[in-house]
Amino acid sequence: MGILVVDDEESLREIILFELESRGLPGIGVANGEEALEILKKEEVDVVVTDIRMPVMNGIALLEKIKEKNPLVPPVILMTGYRDITKKIAYAKGADCLIEKPFDLDSLIEVILESSKLKIEKWKLPCQKEISSILSMVTETVDYETSSKNPVIFGRGGAYLRTNIEKRRL
Repeated sequence: MGILVVDDEESLREIILFELESRGLPGIGVANGEEALEILKKEEVDVVVTDIRMPVMNGIALLEKIKEKNPLVPPVILMTGYRDITKKIAYAKGADCLIEKPFDLDSLIEVILESSKLKIEKWKLPCQKEISSILSMVTETVDYETSSKNPVIFGRGGAYLRTNIEKRRL
């Protein structure tokens, strides 16, 4: 789906969405955390960018709800014009970034792009960590293709080791 922008200031929300769309990044905007959770129930988003101070449900509560479901994805970027929270606490709660208002729009877009890349890396990490010990055992006992740059292929179905005998699913 793209980027979910959550801010009760409609003008700022629209400016961020316009800038995202002008760079070819799809986005949707909502005014508070409850509306964001409704979107997240129906859609998968790449990144959530949320203000902290909002009516109905604030950005910290939204962050906590998102991370209850999955601590790794989607990445959440917090924005604030106040000293609501320190970076240390924001990161401890699961935020990927804390940006203080006023901010440079280009810097925000750069952070969003980096966070969407991190989403991909975070998705891979649990799989790779669990499989690394298995791979070390398997590669010692199986005749695998040494001609290939990467004898291991990661995918949604698991990991595959290219062998000289046949492809074996781990």
